[in-house]
Amino acid sequence: AMGLAQLERIEELIEKKRKIYTWYSERLNSIPEITLNIEKDNCRNIFWMTTIVLGEKVTLSRDEFMKKLRQWNIDSRPVFYPISNMPMFKTKHNPNAEFFSKNGINLPSGHNLVEEEVEYICDIIKMVLKEKL
Repeated sequence: AMGLAQLERIEELIEKKRKIYTWYSERLNSIPEITLNIEKDNCRNIFWMTTIVLGEKVTLSRDEFMKKLRQWNIDSRPVFYPISNMPMFKTKHNPNAEFFSKNGINLPSGHNLVEEEVEYICDIIKMVLKEKL
């Protein structure tokens, strides 16, 4: 019943996620040290999670960066562990998946976020980056 109720309002939920991503993108897209998840041509990304990937110039590890965010009461999560590192796929080395896993951070993306909260999160991200480049 809960799943069906969510499906009945799927477009509303997707639009909220897309709006949250837009808030992040407006504030972070011009920072060369990080990359945000993208929407490819002819695709519609639902932006389930807004993700940043730390560039090579960032001197903090992903985990250290997340600890800094936590000091400012910002919860974040690492991106998923690469499937190419699982035993059944060990013969397939995927350096891109390993890079994203090592450097990717999922930012707060819940439906209840408001723009002011995203602004705060982005301000802290910018501050941490300024300190650790």
